[in-house]
Amino acid sequence: MPPESAPSRGGWRWLLASLLILLFVLWSLMWGLADLAAFRARVWVEAWSYQSRQATAQGRTYDPVPEEWETALADGDWAVRLAPFSADYREDLARVYASRYLSTAKGEAIALPFQEQALVQYRESIRLRPTWPYSYIALAQTLARMSRLDAEFDRSLDMALHYGPWEPDILLAVTDLALDDLPRLSPFSRQLVLDTVRRGQAWTMDARGGDVPYGDQIWARVASRHKQMVICGWWSMNSRQIKSRCSPASWN
Repeated sequence: MPPESAPSRGGWRWLLASLLILLFVLWSLMWGLADLAAFRARVWVEAWSYQSRQATAQGRTYDPVPEEWETALADGDWAVRLAPFSADYREDLARVYASRYLSTAKGEAIALPFQEQALVQYRESIRLRPTWPYSYIALAQTLARMSRLDAEFDRSLDMALHYGPWEPDILLAVTDLALDDLPRLSPFSRQLVLDTVRRGQAWTMDARGGDVPYGDQIWARVASRHKQMVICGWWSMNSRQIKSRCSPASWN
């Protein structure tokens, strides 16, 4: 009896090892397919973003070709289905939805269902990865595009700045919010964006001493929209740098 049981235990070990290897292969294949699908969705969104900027510069609107959009949506949805716990893939799908009717006027009814779907995916991404600042700022941007500057917007903006106070893209995104929506913001969010734009003016060097003029980039956005008087009107002039920025003689 004992001589027969020993090979049996060894067989179970081999079977278990084979099953584990098979599961690992299947898991790797699923993630590989999900990553490929998400990559394809990202490429579509980047292409549409470029086309939208070109159209806007020419005074035109831009809407992705329906077949292209359906393909991108299928890719983004497939990535989420294969890897439902990936916050990155949720954000990729959100960007596909948010990219529909890129040049459509704010709040236009035809775009709202797609923006709502983008909100769903951004919220799920935040649930899966609650300390990632870029999910919060993307959620805030989508809400602003829908003219929903409510408590959820305030919290999203607050969390983005809490987790990414010195992230360059966060600073630039907050600057855009300040320039586009400052009068409509709640007192809480208005103070957040003004403090952030002001704080960003001091950031002209990185940790290694290299020149990274993010303050100049932020102010260039203000100047390009001729909003110096608006922004400076909300600031107190207790900084030499701010006084220099806010001197009308330095404005183009």
